[in-house]
Amino acid sequence: MDQEYLEPLFHSKSLHTLLFRHCSLRGMVPHTPSRIRHLELSLVEDMEPFLGHCCANLETLRVICQQALQVPGSTRLQLFPKLRNLVFTRSMSQLDTFISLAPHLEYLEFLEGDAFYVPPAILPIHVPPAIPAIHVLPAIPAGIKYFNTSQKMIERDGFGTRHFLHLHHLHVKHASDGSITPIIQRVFPNITSLELDVACRFRNSALLLARALPNVTRLKLNIWDTCPSYDCDTSQHIAETLGDRLSSLYVNVSSMICQKDCMESYAYWIFHTVFPPTVGLGGPHLQEVDLVLSSGSDSIPSVWWCWKRVEKEWLFRQYW
Repeated sequence: MDQEYLEPLFHSKSLHTLLFRHCSLRGMVPHTPSRIRHLELSLVEDMEPFLGHCCANLETLRVICQQALQVPGSTRLQLFPKLRNLVFTRSMSQLDTFISLAPHLEYLEFLEGDAFYVPPAILPIHVPPAIPAIHVLPAIPAGIKYFNTSQKMIERDGFGTRHFLHLHHLHVKHASDGSITPIIQRVFPNITSLELDVACRFRNSALLLARALPNVTRLKLNIWDTCPSYDCDTSQHIAETLGDRLSSLYVNVSSMICQKDCMESYAYWIFHTVFPPTVGLGGPHLQEVDLVLSSGSDSIPSVWWCWKRVEKEWLFRQYW
């Protein structure tokens, strides 16, 4: 699309969401601030001057890019007074700059990129090239309520010696085993809500991970694949989950296979693995379980089953 056609979109009074993907904004400097509230820049070149004209009204900003902004530590960007949601995906070296310019930020997503990696060519001489230096994640402001990252980022432990005491909700993508449990315990000691994107065979490990965190009362599992014929062996970790407080489990399954077969398979798992006395991986304080089936992560649920514990009995209810 030619830039002359982008100008009317940029200055629209009714348009509130704008997505730029695989394009160049070189030379596009609007004359007046935009009213756009939700902006996504995916693999976009020369974005910084353009951002300066969007900052006044932005509420959500997603930056998906492999290159850093043109001027490291740039001061050309102005304050983002209304920004609540910030997503940095893959590669961005100026996360701390954006955080410092968004005083009302509530949701932060940061996965992986050059903010945690220094190429060997620019490492100090005394650092072996085979061991890349790890940069520390910028301080997360106290106003942030939700932090979204990946298991790989946690495994790299790019948090330094910080303890993010104010954070209460943590979302981990591509989660697998419980190897990240000690890091989460140290860095995010006060989280009460945990959300994990996992493959089906790691669902038991995810339950035990949540139970090992002393303050977590709510666990949400986003499962994107069909049920395997086995789950990872977690028997050796059962004794390590004493003292847990998990009371609510929400299982969101994205599946295109037969709904009836999928739901019955997960219901069997809940009755014979999650609930006691068979195994009881859900723990002694579990009070409610939601099992939701949808065709995609952002789609409307097609089936919703619920169990609620009343004294020693589990009551079942089906919404769809």
